[in-house]
Amino acid sequence: MARDPRTAQRKGRRVKPPIVTFPGKLGDLLLAVPAIRSLATLYRCPVQLVTTPYCSPAIPLLMEEPGLIESVTIYDRYQPTATEPGLQPVAIPIPADLLADGHRDVFHLGLRRHALPHERLTETIASSYGLTIRPGPWLRRARIDRSGPQVMHAPVGEPWAAAALREWISQGRSDRPVTLIGTASEFSIYQTMRLDRYEHVTLRETSDLLDVWKILDGAQSFVGVASAPAVVAAASGLPCAWIMRPAPTPEIRAVIERCVPRGCKVSVVHCRA
Repeated sequence: MARDPRTAQRKGRRVKPPIVTFPGKLGDLLLAVPAIRSLATLYRCPVQLVTTPYCSPAIPLLMEEPGLIESVTIYDRYQPTATEPGLQPVAIPIPADLLADGHRDVFHLGLRRHALPHERLTETIASSYGLTIRPGPWLRRARIDRSGPQVMHAPVGEPWAAAALREWISQGRSDRPVTLIGTASEFSIYQTMRLDRYEHVTLRETSDLLDVWKILDGAQSFVGVASAPAVVAAASGLPCAWIMRPAPTPEIRAVIERCVPRGCKVSVVHCRA
């Protein structure tokens, strides 16, 4: 069990940054940011994060969050052990150089998604330190511009989502300019679905989630599947419509609903595509 850093702080001793490990994928890391921020607040210093290559696109964005992360180490030998939604409960080894200057408190946030809602840490840490994670947006607030574009996104491997966006656009459900965001591979899906043929639609390529945040800053709202860009939009305070796949099973519906951050402006839309 990690020691309570407030004891050392009261005695005037310098507290070393805690090490936080996080196995899993991109969206899971974003949902765990409130837990990481609570530890940074408790220790009064940014944490040292050890995570997986799947989370790399989030690092530029999280490094710009004030007082959150001091350094990032990528554990490149991590492999998911199951195909079900949610991160895998794997303890990532701590690199020796992070432990070279003596004892560090280490927190393995390796829980499955349904056990790690964004408003709560693991029961062990929360009960030990009395940490409180308030519902609501947890990244830098994006400017909401009522005259700005509606930002949309459909991830690779979800052709039904691109079809849902096409229906949304073609039926005039967006009464303002639309900015479609995505990686180069996602652009090919947009073009296959001919989403770039509408005059009021603009395509913007993104390389990481910091690019996504910059496009969201000044937008009117966000529409898309519950993927990493959708979590960034919700965590930044934008009004969001998260698209759910057609005729979802009860299991998929439950996963999506658990991922909707409490206190954020998120509604779930059931598509017919």
